[in-house]
Amino acid sequence: MRKMLRSRWQFLAVLVAVVTSGMVMLCLFATKMRERKVFVVAPVDGYRYRCTLSVGWKPRQRYTFNSPGLVNNYQFAPTTSPVREWIAIHLFRQPPGKGRLPVMTPEIVMQTHKAKFPSNSVRMKSGYPEPNWQGMLAKILAERHFRIDGCPATALRWETTTGSLGVCGTALLVFQPENGNTYIVAGTADFQNRDRAASEMEEIIASFRVEKVAPVDSKR
Repeated sequence: MRKMLRSRWQFLAVLVAVVTSGMVMLCLFATKMRERKVFVVAPVDGYRYRCTLSVGWKPRQRYTFNSPGLVNNYQFAPTTSPVREWIAIHLFRQPPGKGRLPVMTPEIVMQTHKAKFPSNSVRMKSGYPEPNWQGMLAKILAERHFRIDGCPATALRWETTTGSLGVCGTALLVFQPENGNTYIVAGTADFQNRDRAASEMEEIIASFRVEKVAPVDSKR
């Protein structure tokens, strides 16, 4: 009887230790993911923009575009959650790498479109930049017009379906009237991961700023 009670207490102690360790890791990870860093793009035609980006989003390899008017092209992807992997492996006994993978990895793209090159991605409507869907059937869930540092801006959420793939997106388009360039920041994901991309985009939109860059003095 004593041996059975001792075994039960040992099991409970191990269970409490595992749950406590998991909670501590979860708290540390949540605190880390709330940290944000300032991201500043290289200036183009005397202006640049800045915003904050979660430390949970890392740069990924850039794609190659043939459009001569597309500059400052950056892509970011979320890091894998170590807490989620730890819970899956140690609590639910799931081997690493198994389980349904997301159909589409969440991604955030930041671009600058130069004014002197016609852009197939942007159009102006009532003084505000909007996406040029080019025949793509997108359902607009929300859209608002406002200004950022005097620049007309449009923020919108949308979703579409391509075959069996459902895609959700949040986009920010900012038109710089001084040089005519347009800044585009867009976050996309499949339906399963829509919240992660959308919440990050909301933080980016709230922190987005446009600033004029002083010319470099060539005199020494």
